[in-house]
Amino acid sequence: MPYMFESLVVINFCLPWLYVLVFVLYIVEFFKSNTFLQRAKRYALAAVSGIHFIHLVLLTLFYGSLPIANVYQLLTTVAFTLVIVYLFIELSTGESSTGSFMLLAALTFQSISSLFSLFCIAH
Repeated sequence: MPYMFESLVVINFCLPWLYVLVFVLYIVEFFKSNTFLQRAKRYALAAVSGIHFIHLVLLTLFYGSLPIANVYQLLTTVAFTLVIVYLFIELSTGESSTGSFMLLAALTFQSISSLFSLFCIAH
């Protein structure tokens, strides 16, 4: 793929900011119940999960192995897994009050991963 490295860098930079956006949506909806926000946050989380999945696929293609070879790749995989499991639970139960807490953990893992994995990708 001709622009794989550039795509990895852009997605790696954007993922923490996208998680911040979704986290803010969950916090606002937690304190101010709103039907529009309830739907918007789920769609936003699903979209960010899709982008994160694309990031993991690109990492797998770039390195030729699953993205669990170092701590920073493992952190992004754990963040993605946490979000996917939470999204499944939220969609199956309809309960979204714990979303902000789960997203805070995923945001932390992804931020650490994005901050340090740029150095690993560049070398």
